[in-house]
Amino acid sequence: FPTRRSSDLRTVTYDTTAPTVVITQPADQDTINALEATNVVISGTSDGVSVTLDITDLVESATVGPITVTDGAWTTTVPFTDFNGSTQVTATAVDVAGNEAVQSIEVNVDQTPPTIALNAVSIDDRINDVEQDSVVVSGPVTGVPEGTLVKVTITDEDNKVLTVNSPVDADGNFNAPFDTTSLTDGELTVAALVADPAGNPASASRPVTKDVVAPNLSIDRTLAVDNVVSSSEEGNFIIAGAGETDLLVDLEIADQFGVKRTFSDRSEERRVGKECR
Repeated sequence: FPTRRSSDLRTVTYDTTAPTVVITQPADQDTINALEATNVVISGTSDGVSVTLDITDLVESATVGPITVTDGAWTTTVPFTDFNGSTQVTATAVDVAGNEAVQSIEVNVDQTPPTIALNAVSIDDRINDVEQDSVVVSGPVTGVPEGTLVKVTITDEDNKVLTVNSPVDADGNFNAPFDTTSLTDGELTVAALVADPAGNPASASRPVTKDVVAPNLSIDRTLAVDNVVSSSEEGNFIIAGAGETDLLVDLEIADQFGVKRTFSDRSEERRVGKECR
């Protein structure tokens, strides 16, 4: 009998060469702040067909992908709001043969903002004629290194703005000197803004009143009816006058020998008139 033979030919590809993968964004050792953490772009290059990301910190972990490689590049956006501190990003590329390549980077996720506060300005948040050319705005700051600049502004009701950049001292305070003579009388807004090395901002503000106009104040021209204090009147007589509402008045009486007595009207009612005994 004749021998019958058959054959089948198949071509296979032998490929054990790993693909390449590079993370180009973010950079290794980059810092991501709270604003940036909402949407972090992770991108790179590869000659594989897809890339998978594994993201881990000391507590949290996430896997993203596979991400398709197009024309040798890949990109995706990942929220980092659940990560904190040193965070590892690992990209794993796979080619058509199933070969893998891995690259890892580390980033620092810092979502904790600094703190800042404003002390009372000119003790009572009121700037008078004597104080207006030497106003100091100060306050404590935490979460930033010594030397960090605090941007301090004072704005009047005409939107004129004075700005001073004040460094944080070794005790965590800033002191910004101002000459406010050019600002309009009335309510001023004092504001301070600072950012930590990661770019997380913090701010504080407070209203301050500028009043450099001397108050109106007068004493009644006639005292004790006839401007003569008799022995029967000296124990209790009224010195009265007129002035602005809520004005606090200090009254000084001096005789011809230079003997003085001072009376202060510091009652809650803030009377303009004064009863002297």
